[in-house]
Amino acid sequence: MNSRAPKPPLTFEASLKSYVSSILAIGWAGGIAVLSLLPAEKALSSGWNDKVEHTAAYLVLAVLTNTAWPRNAILRTWIGCACYGGMIELAQTFSPGRQADVLDLLANGAGAAAGLALTLMWSKRQIGLPK
Repeated sequence: MNSRAPKPPLTFEASLKSYVSSILAIGWAGGIAVLSLLPAEKALSSGWNDKVEHTAAYLVLAVLTNTAWPRNAILRTWIGCACYGGMIELAQTFSPGRQADVLDLLANGAGAAAGLALTLMWSKRQIGLPK
């Protein structure tokens, strides 16, 4: 038996925000996949350290994902982002000149955790909870 109370329906504004965020999150995830799976000689770089790029990309992915699907638990969103990063790392073994890197996977997870921490702090601030 489910002891949780049903969640109230989203307002129009929240639904629209979720819809737009869903499109952005899916697009961002697709962009991560494309850029991560390009052959090494065609890879783009921002000029930042590789781990900073991974952390920043997954931070944004986690923020967009949490905004798109706000009813998901934070842990579930983090697991989803981290697993997505793991799948991309494994897929890189099939891309010419690329290889899976455990440190990249850790940077992906750290970025997702940082993004979710930011959204959690922001949401507590919005509803007036103590920080």
